[in-house]
This record gives sequence, C-alpha cells and structure tokens, in this order.
Amino acid sequence: MSLRIGIVTETDPATAKARVQFPDHDNVQSFWLQVLQGKTKSDKTYWMPVTGEHVVVIMDKGEEAGVIAGAIYSEADAPPSSDPNVHTIVYGDGASLTYDKGSQTFRLAVGGVSVEISPGGVAITGGSVTHNGTTIDDTHTHGGIVPGGASTDVPD
Repeated sequence: MSLRIGIVTETDPATAKARVQFPDHDNVQSFWLQVLQGKTKSDKTYWMPVTGEHVVVIMDKGEEAGVIAGAIYSEADAPPSSDPNVHTIVYGDGASLTYDKGSQTFRLAVGGVSVEISPGGVAITGGSVTHNGTTIDDTHTHGGIVPGGASTDVPD
C-alpha cells in the first residue's frame, strides 16, 4: 500500500467516487476511486470532495485501485479555525456549524440568522421564530392582558 496526495479532477456523486490527478507522478489521473465515508449501513454520512480539492489517497500495491481517505488543507485553502477546541463545518455558501468545547457552545449560522446553544440558554439572532404556525418575534402581540398574576391569551 502507498499513500498519495493528489487533486480531485472529477466526481460522481451518485456512486460516491472521484478521479484524482497526481502532480508528483507526471499528473497521472486515477481510475474512479471510492470516497471514504464515516458510515454507510443503517446510519449514513455523505460528503464528497469538490473538483480542485487536495486529497489523500490510499493506493493498493499495484497503484491501480484505492480509496480517497480525506481532504487536506493547503496554502490556497486554509483551515476555518486554528483553535483546537473548535469543531467547525463551513459550507461553500457561507453557512456554518461550530461547536466550541471550551465554552460548550453550538452555533449554527445560515444567511443572516444564527442560533447559539450554550449552558446559559438559546440565543437566536436575525430572522423570526415560528412555533406551531405562529410567529413569535419582537412584533407579536398578546390579547387578554390583565394586571396581576393572570396569564395572557396565546400570541396573535
């Protein structure tokens, strides 16, 4: 077996396979290679490399078959964080999911909306919240308000 570093040239998302070019071997292009996934039976994960992504390939002894083990960072594609306590996924459209072990905080950001879950509670910034078809934001109103310890009606 050998370990090779190359650049993805084509992908076949339906079969979770890709082809890789190896600059250190006269730019030879591989056959279709399986892309290693975390789970593939009853629990499944799916994450395909994109064209131009630097990947590590484990090749068989004859270097005719192999598997793409994962992507690696390069000078052109830097990691999204340098904090070892942070696990983060940043998508090509700018959406992100981050967990910070130091603060025990999850953060999901999509467009102008973010949700942060921490030991202190849940914070939602931007957008609006809908619960059972009712929008609950800073513009909703309640009817039946009376002074004292009585409850209000449901939001309008």
